[in-house]
Amino acid sequence: MRTLYHLWLSPVSRKVRLVLGEKGLDADLVVEKTWERREAYLALNPAGTVPLLLDENGASVADSAAICEYLDEVYPDPPVIGRDPATRAEVRRLVAWFDQKFQKEVSTNLLDQKVWRRFMGLGHPDSEAIRAGHYNLHTHLDYIGWLTERRNWLGGEEYSLADM
Repeated sequence: MRTLYHLWLSPVSRKVRLVLGEKGLDADLVVEKTWERREAYLALNPAGTVPLLLDENGASVADSAAICEYLDEVYPDPPVIGRDPATRAEVRRLVAWFDQKFQKEVSTNLLDQKVWRRFMGLGHPDSEAIRAGHYNLHTHLDYIGWLTERRNWLGGEEYSLADM
């Protein structure tokens, strides 16, 4: 059985769980409290980050992007990244947007301030960061709405990167 070491609220862990679900792949989900820096986990992943996938074939894959591409290559049906180069490039662009820009402008300001600071005992949330995250969330949701109006990924419609 494959095992996914993850954190429930980690966006990159969530991305890997979504890919596993889309592909219909089961996995034992193990919550890894990365701040504990367990030696047994560090032996599996010296970076100490999540997610980490231990596949049933013995492969050990760290980093959410690497895990998602690995899953798409080893278990090709149904494809989640796409099969042609233009689609794959667009999917990678959107994933990078979520992993970097959305994370920096929304998740860090909301999740880190409202959940992690309290959970880790790091003091009171920064209300200015929360306001910025809330404001940025609306901008990003508008962009997601724009994408969904112009894309039908599952329907196989043609698109142009110039339409971005």
